[in-house]
Amino acid sequence: LKVETKAVREDINMMQGMMLDHSEYASETITHLEDRVSDLEGRVLDLGGRVSNLGDRVSNLSCQLKVEMKEVKKDINTMQGMMLDKLAGICKLPIASDADEMRMAPNSLACDE
Repeated sequence: LKVETKAVREDINMMQGMMLDHSEYASETITHLEDRVSDLEGRVLDLGGRVSNLGDRVSNLSCQLKVEMKEVKKDINTMQGMMLDKLAGICKLPIASDADEMRMAPNSLACDE
């Protein structure tokens, strides 16, 4: 009985040692996983900030594009006005010397070449 009790105690001690080893390993694993989760949370927050910054930059670029488009439209209108002024200088209404010319082309434009 003493031999058997001693063997059982040794088995119990060995099992307790194995459980302690597994417990320490599990604790280390949990700590490692918690550290990784914390790191990932930080990275997600960083990415969120970067996405927000990109959104701000896109918004700013959109505003700049609208301003540039207004400037381009103004420039186009100015150029169209200049072209119309040039055409008005080149093309004149006909000056009829008699009534026959007026009847032939009352609303036509005569352009100098």
